[in-house]
Amino acid sequence: MTKQSLMEEALSEQMKERAEMERKLQKLSKTMDHLERAKREEERPLIEEAHQKRLQDDEKFYKEQQEVTFPVPVNTQDNLHFLFLSCWMAGLT
Repeated sequence: MTKQSLMEEALSEQMKERAEMERKLQKLSKTMDHLERAKREEERPLIEEAHQKRLQDDEKFYKEQQEVTFPVPVNTQDNLHFLFLSCWMAGLT
């Protein structure tokens, strides 16, 4: 065997190893993609549930704040007082 043939053989072996590593890396990448997709699909219902609960909580808080900020008048006198205060706060008086 000549020096040239040994170098070519070593280079060929390195190229085969590199190709094998590339193939393994691609396979690992595909596996990771499948795992990530599965994880997202499992989390999707939990995220949606949390979002719906947050919407309900926000709506409840908004209604409570509306009742505190703008109470519903019980009688006509309260109604006039509420109207006056509303106009005064808006700068209409």
